Amino acid sequence: MVGEQLVRSGKVDAKGGLLFTRLQAYRQASDYAYAFAIDLDDARAALADASAFVEHAARVVENTGD
Repeated sequence: MVGEQLVRSGKVDAKGGLLFTRLQAYRQASDYAYAFAIDLDDARAALADASAFVEHAARVVENTGD
């Protein structure tokens, strides 16, 4: 959905789409894998990237609202 709705339309760049895909994979693994571990530095980087993605998404919504 992200790729179809946001990346192809240009509202989110390819980097943002890849980030979303990577974070979704982490979520899937943590929910359904027998065990899930992530390095603390990787988790911090993912959190920082996700925060930036959310800020960008909020700007997109603000600019397309009304």
